[in-house]
Amino acid sequence: MREKILTKRCRRALKNGDLEKAMELAKQLVEVYPNNFSSWHCLGEVYYSVGDTEKAFESFNKAKELASSKEELVNVYLYMGEILIDTDRLDDALMYFNRALTLAEYVNKGVAYILSRIADVYFRKGEFEESLKYYDEAFKAGEAENADEEFMVGVINNLSVVLTKLGYYKDAIELLKDLLTLGTVSDNLFLTCISEINLGTVYLATGNKNAAKRYLKSALNHAKKLGDRGLEAVAYMRLGKALNKKSYLEKAEELFRELELDSTNLQ
Repeated sequence: MREKILTKRCRRALKNGDLEKAMELAKQLVEVYPNNFSSWHCLGEVYYSVGDTEKAFESFNKAKELASSKEELVNVYLYMGEILIDTDRLDDALMYFNRALTLAEYVNKGVAYILSRIADVYFRKGEFEESLKYYDEAFKAGEAENADEEFMVGVINNLSVVLTKLGYYKDAIELLKDLLTLGTVSDNLFLTCISEINLGTVYLATGNKNAAKRYLKSALNHAKKLGDRGLEAVAYMRLGKALNKKSYLEKAEELFRELELDSTNLQ
């Protein structure tokens, strides 16, 4: 009973951003209950939250050894995969995500999310055909699981990005226009803005600068209305390219610096 109370307190402290308290409780859990899955899992979560990926991985590895169900193993493998992505060990991340996928398929739970993360890794590796395959599978699995709209929209958006990378512009535009319609009808300004940015990007890739300018100008206005500096930075960057306007590109870089974001992968 005390172990469950400590675990809840640790997770509550973590959720509230009290990392010092969460660390204290997690270490206490491991000291008092060293053979308990939750103890090491909590410690791994805390180390991951403070950015100590090495100790987080060690803690999750210990939790893995103490797991008593396939669901617990899936959870641990996903955390380990995320850590490996953060440390740029993408092939190792794929190995753990695939382990999680095998178990998730067995218990018939969480398959769509894992497929989407595998697709994300292949995208980062520049293997766009593989990424496309897994995003497509994630979409189908999401439909089967009745995944929430936010997840499905994210997968569709990522599909459009991969299609653009592969030069399948027509397919990407069709998907993005569907998303834009959804954003407009549901009065979802964030979805509308994202769709406009990506549509502008696709049209820019096709050489249709007029269409690109139209969507990107609208996206910039929506980003400002939202107060989303990240989206505003991306819109300025893409619009700067469409208009060949140096001041927009400089504004984008200024915003990226303020937000401490790397714009390299968004070029």
